[in-house]
Amino acid sequence: MVIPGAAWLSFLHAGSVVRGTPVDRRVGQLFALVTESLASATQALLLGEIALGRAVIEGDRLIDELTSEVERLSGIKSTPSRRAVTSSAG
Repeated sequence: MVIPGAAWLSFLHAGSVVRGTPVDRRVGQLFALVTESLASATQALLLGEIALGRAVIEGDRLIDELTSEVERLSGIKSTPSRRAVTSSAG
């Protein structure tokens, strides 16, 4: 999902080559996805665009997957409170 005005962030998750460690690249991708998702969620809320809101919710799965991958690559484990939030949303 690409939001007008935030398209410059898409290079981070469009398969382009980004320097840094695998964790650095994944964090960059997370930053881009969360930024775009927040912009989309705001637009959906302000304009009452239900389909866009659903697309944002669906996109949360990718954010969760990337977050898990960053945790795995960096050796960081989810806190119990984060797992509770994630599991209750599904």
